Amino acid sequence: MKLVKYNEGRLGALMEDNSVVDLNYAYASYKASKGSANPQRKADAKVPSCLLAFIKEGDEGLENAQKAIDHVKKGAAEGPKGEKLVYKKGEYKLRAPLPSTGNKIAMAGANFYDHSIDAYKMLRGDTTTLEELKAQVEAGEYRTWGFWKQSSFVRDPDTETPYPAKTKRMDYEVELAAVIGKYAKDTKEADGMDYIYGYTVLNDLSIRDMPFGSGPDGLFFAKNFDGSAPMGPCIVTKDEIKDPYKLGMKQWVNDELR
Repeated sequence: MKLVKYNEGRLGALMEDNSVVDLNYAYASYKASKGSANPQRKADAKVPSCLLAFIKEGDEGLENAQKAIDHVKKGAAEGPKGEKLVYKKGEYKLRAPLPSTGNKIAMAGANFYDHSIDAYKMLRGDTTTLEELKAQVEAGEYRTWGFWKQSSFVRDPDTETPYPAKTKRMDYEVELAAVIGKYAKDTKEADGMDYIYGYTVLNDLSIRDMPFGSGPDGLFFAKNFDGSAPMGPCIVTKDEIKDPYKLGMKQWVNDELR
């Protein structure tokens, strides 16, 4: 299932024809068709219009959402009070599928071999080769590291990102982002995948002419600025993706494939 936030941030499902189904109203319509009393109240509890609240419903929420989608596929067009259930492409605006502005965005540093080599060469004149870096990783000599992105800098899909006036070298990195669906603490690596709800796309924008070593805040300010985290357009639930390590990603800049 492809989950989206649309218009004012309501929960929707992105369909194959690029239409969006309002899952909350569609589930209310489904319950009404079954003769349920207070169908909208039941929908608000079982398939909330808030993405974060819906994710907390877990597998049961997804099962109910599928019932709503199947109900629409059978011809349902309105909610209990005439609410619109399906929006065609051009009738909606997609928002970043960020469950909440209170969410933390943990970023893995130098997580692609080729990009790591280019970045280290640019930042500190490092001449490590691809083979040498792979050998370091395999030998356990490479220490993983990361940083935080503030969720307030997330930008909606299909919107322009302003070029920061304080830099002449803004870089971009397309990333696969895992959405954590339940509380986790001191989790074993072997159990990590059990906590993933789904995946989305996040673009990690960086200021490259701000030295990362210029104090403890250097990396933070190089990675966090207005629009530095474009996200979306959807969260694909993990049941749709057999192996996230085999996904392909492409990056366009100003409509040019890089």
